[in-house]
Amino acid sequence: MRKGLLIVGIGVAIVGATFIATIISLPPPPSQISAATLDVPYILDNSTATSEIAPASAPSANIYFSWVSDYPIAVSLYDRLPCVPQHPSCTPTAPLVSWVRNASGNWTSSGGIDLPVYVVLTNNGSTPATVSGTIVATYVPSTPYLPTWSLIALVTGALVLLGIGGVAIFLGLFLRGGIYSRPSSTVPDSIAEDDRYLEELDEEPELADDPAPGDEPDR
Repeated sequence: MRKGLLIVGIGVAIVGATFIATIISLPPPPSQISAATLDVPYILDNSTATSEIAPASAPSANIYFSWVSDYPIAVSLYDRLPCVPQHPSCTPTAPLVSWVRNASGNWTSSGGIDLPVYVVLTNNGSTPATVSGTIVATYVPSTPYLPTWSLIALVTGALVLLGIGGVAIFLGLFLRGGIYSRPSSTVPDSIAEDDRYLEELDEEPELADDPAPGDEPDR
């Protein structure tokens, strides 16, 4: 076991796991508010007008609807375009909210409403009416909290750190320790041979001091 390598691997893996946990725990995008106006300057008596209102580009939102008229009229709010009941393929659509004969009104949804919405104004009286109103939509954007490329970069970096940490932990657990901690006690063969050669030279007699055969010493 290599304790140092094991500790480094655990540390790197913890950093990678922290990145992953941070990405998972990112808060949702903040809510946004968008408003649209309803402006019908003239509704003839005994007539109906339909207006489409799309206060936001989101598929759904919580909405607040407020309107006012200078003459009492009937107002209905739909999340789908209502059809004519006499049409053979018509499926009646219930309004989200309606006023039978009022000069003003307001309403707040209790949940997400599909957008756009449709306002149907019906003037059953004998006097033309002018209507104005506002729809305020509160919605959560469909785009992520961070740009897509940032999320990809963070996830990739975290996975790389986890991979490096895993490899380091594996090597730290299974790599034999101490193989590089001290030099080997085995003497190389070449050094041993040199030592033996020097020892043999020391043991040989000094031939230069002995007289050669046939030489007589000087008298």
